[in-house]
Amino acid sequence: MITSETNLKYNDYESLLHVFETAVDNHHNKLFIRYQVPNSENEFKTLTYGQADKIATQLASHWRTMIDQTGADPEQQKQYTVTIISEKSIHFIITFLAVIKLEMPFFSLSTSETEAVTAHFIKGTNTAYVIAPEKHHEKVQKCIDAIHESSPSVSNNIQIWNELDIDEYLINTTVDSNNSDLPMDDRALCGNPNNDNSVSSPSTRRQREKYELGPKDTAFYMHTSGSTALPKIIPRDARSILYAIKETLIKSIQQAGCPDLIMKSGDVLILPTARFPGPTQTTLLIGSSILIFGNGNVKSSSSLLFIAEKYKATLMICTPIALEHLAEHLKKQDKNKSPTFAKSRYQQEETMLQTLQRIKFCLSYGAPLRRSVGDFLRSKGLNVQNQCGSTESSILALSNVSKDNNKYWFSIYPTSGFMHYATFEPYDNQDNIYQLVLNESFPSLAPGLSNRPDGKYATKDLFFKEPEIKHNTWTFVGRVDDSINLSNGKKVFPTPMEKEIYNEEIVKNCIIIGNNRETVAVLVELHVDKAIEYSPVETTSKVYQAVHQVNKNTAFCTSIIVPDMVYILPPNKQLPTTRKKVVMRKKAIDMFCHEIEHLYSDSVANLVVHKNNDS
Repeated sequence: MITSETNLKYNDYESLLHVFETAVDNHHNKLFIRYQVPNSENEFKTLTYGQADKIATQLASHWRTMIDQTGADPEQQKQYTVTIISEKSIHFIITFLAVIKLEMPFFSLSTSETEAVTAHFIKGTNTAYVIAPEKHHEKVQKCIDAIHESSPSVSNNIQIWNELDIDEYLINTTVDSNNSDLPMDDRALCGNPNNDNSVSSPSTRRQREKYELGPKDTAFYMHTSGSTALPKIIPRDARSILYAIKETLIKSIQQAGCPDLIMKSGDVLILPTARFPGPTQTTLLIGSSILIFGNGNVKSSSSLLFIAEKYKATLMICTPIALEHLAEHLKKQDKNKSPTFAKSRYQQEETMLQTLQRIKFCLSYGAPLRRSVGDFLRSKGLNVQNQCGSTESSILALSNVSKDNNKYWFSIYPTSGFMHYATFEPYDNQDNIYQLVLNESFPSLAPGLSNRPDGKYATKDLFFKEPEIKHNTWTFVGRVDDSINLSNGKKVFPTPMEKEIYNEEIVKNCIIIGNNRETVAVLVELHVDKAIEYSPVETTSKVYQAVHQVNKNTAFCTSIIVPDMVYILPPNKQLPTTRKKVVMRKKAIDMFCHEIEHLYSDSVANLVVHKNNDS
């Protein structure tokens, strides 16, 4: 059995199919997936490794027949992608497993994407087959027609498959999650018209060496958020994702020196969305189980805690938004405590704390987590940790995952293996500011990203080396593109300053501005539901206090923010954000250009008044 305690090498596997087949051989009758029943909050069904394999094999066989009927050349299949458009997490996983059996690249999309973006993805990934709910077929067809207008040869062979094919297999192969008799009963499949127990993986019925995906062939695609233009499409291969799991995730946990945190086959991972193959591949490698929510969203924090306790979760991967909601839920519970705290409520509180403490670690991904939120959750026993990475490079580093790492949980602690491929270069003569640069040979880096003559990839991510700690510990400062150049020649890094302001709970979003100005200013968007608890004067005072903390505590505050340079947005206006809820800096400046001009004009006027009074 493969665990993080063995000498796992990322190149031990020929492909992601090899990973799946090995996991099924080792854990055939073991629980693999718990997935949420549609339109329910706390009801889940299960699939064993064997059941998931059987469904994936039958789907792949069914789709292979449909592909063969088109007369497609099997030798060309590695060039064509199977794309699924859905919101159901279980569909992403099962489709992914079936597609790797087809030895074809996989791509997943949300149904919320616009037609322009969807068409861009279909064309850019060379998609030949689109799996989508029937109600989205018209949208997909419009995308295909749009592609056809500009590139007729691209869209001629694009087929649309109905997503409901997957549901048919799931209904006939799953068992209730409360049923302890988890091993698969072959008779459960008897009602499936495509049930042919003699059918093996389609890849084993062909000449493998000619058609199968190798470790460096594109296995799936990912995409950037596309905050300023159409999203970039990033190809990923088996080698890159397996390196990220082995060298970043597993090695990071090992180097923390905490044996109780090492991932094992008995672990249960709570994962809100399964759109990305990484966590599924980790589960397959460890031989553990994964718990996924229906549409990728947790309906409530109380439901999350209930599910984590019911199924004895030991690992979590969450977005900052989900963790913020969890923190708010716990704070409300603390606030509602009374001197006559009932015994039953006390027991519920103890159970909740035990649930949080059972989690080995909870990784925050997608965007920075407010430090105040992470600190609070850690005070409750949840071992929140940070990770650094990108679509282009996958996971690069984790923080020191030790539960005692309260001071630097938001920083990263790269492995020695990672440092063979990476350099933290001094940036622009700034004191203790470094840009992360990756060698072209870094196994987890997507191909074709070199942006330097020597073949290296400058990530544009800036870090601060923590001087108080001996270990190789770095704190994210911001992006090169985000740095602000003041008219006096000073350079300001807004991200740490913004993070400090975010520690005030009534602040929902904020942005530091001031490029080519004499001083910086800040735009602040409030949490309306929290701000209404205070008077306007109290609200303004709390924002000013947060700004004062920036001036007092932030090491990178080379320019003081004065109260006159703080603009609090009206309740009916919001700062623009990406799908990851990160403020779109340039768009925000464009949207509020008039307010910004007034802010600086008033500042100059006030300065003139002060000078006249002084004279």
